[in-house]
Amino acid sequence: MRPSRPGAAWWAAVLYLVMAGGASAQEVAEIPFFNAPPGSAALGGGLRAGQSPYRASDSEDERRTDLIPLYLYEGKYLFARGTAGGVHLFRNDGLELNLYSRYRFQRLDPDRNEYYAGLEERKQTIDAGFELGVTRPWGELKLDWVTDMLDRHNGQEVRASYRYRLEAGPWSISPFISWTWQDDNLSNYYFGVSEAEATVERPAYAPGESQWISFGLNTAWQVSDKIVLFGNAAFGGADSQITDSPLVEEDGFSSVFVGGTYMFGNARQPDNIIDPERA
Repeated sequence: MRPSRPGAAWWAAVLYLVMAGGASAQEVAEIPFFNAPPGSAALGGGLRAGQSPYRASDSEDERRTDLIPLYLYEGKYLFARGTAGGVHLFRNDGLELNLYSRYRFQRLDPDRNEYYAGLEERKQTIDAGFELGVTRPWGELKLDWVTDMLDRHNGQEVRASYRYRLEAGPWSISPFISWTWQDDNLSNYYFGVSEAEATVERPAYAPGESQWISFGLNTAWQVSDKIVLFGNAAFGGADSQITDSPLVEEDGFSSVFVGGTYMFGNARQPDNIIDPERA
């Protein structure tokens, strides 16, 4: 079956890859707004709940919840997809190349419980690089490469994914699968333990390079010409380089993301409301 061109429901609805509910290969609530016609814009928000792979105390809730505001924009050259954005270097109906940045939510606060006492804080950061997308009748392929821009983990990440979109009236369903590779700097920063941080219960550990797999399903309901509600779920895990870390307790992770968006103008008839020359 040939996937139909994504409508406003998908521009504003899909959580592209959230593994571990906030501690995965990229840990970003990214909204793929990349198939919207130039000039499209929307506002919205979502509630993300996910399971952290980090070790929790007996009194600590392993599932974390974040409220994420969303600003979505697709211009002729510029785009914003919630917690990601960038510049279109090249774009046509079946291929696009972008200069790309995204926010990495991943962090570890040593004050969260006594087990982490003596650790250096693992901070959130902004990653940037390049993104390549290919859309064909058999589905969508994406490949991106990013590196740290704030001198936090100083590592690199490569992500490849496949997605197939199905639409029936106001409903949209989109299953996906993704593979992510992290270099040793990135993996060690979030899941390693240095000699200075080591204790009897928390030995020194350096995971080195790591790989992650995620799969999930995104759904959306176009309530009206301007309003879209969405509900998405993702499941995944990492290889033994990560799960053997003394900081990690869970082998598999899951997350959900639910919310809605308001599309400016008429989402079902975008040709009537957009300005294709808007940057």
